Amino acid sequence: MELKILHWFEELHNPVLDFLMYQITCLGNGGLIWLVIAAAMLFVLPKRYRKTGATVVAALLISLVICNGIMKNLYQRVRPFHADTTFENLYRVFDRIYDWSFPSGHTSAHWCLRHSFHFQDCI
Repeated sequence: MELKILHWFEELHNPVLDFLMYQITCLGNGGLIWLVIAAAMLFVLPKRYRKTGATVVAALLISLVICNGIMKNLYQRVRPFHADTTFENLYRVFDRIYDWSFPSGHTSAHWCLRHSFHFQDCI
């Protein structure tokens, strides 16, 4: 079922959106966008954002250890494009991805940012 859904998404190609979505996805690689946001909170934005920026950095580091270091190696879930080689390798993205697919590092990083903001609202 999962592969059918992913193949359906694969049919939704559009030259402009293909490029745009690739660029947006790359912002999440390695938590880059979240690290830029955290750095802005720590060093650029007004002082009241520093605690939240520090919380984001701490949460991302914890997520890196738990999600990428422990859980991915514990579950060892093969990425769909390695399980089914009929997926189109747009922008040669699959050539650079070697780690396991679950849990999602992009989702984990976003969760850290969101809950860092929520945590600061509660204090």
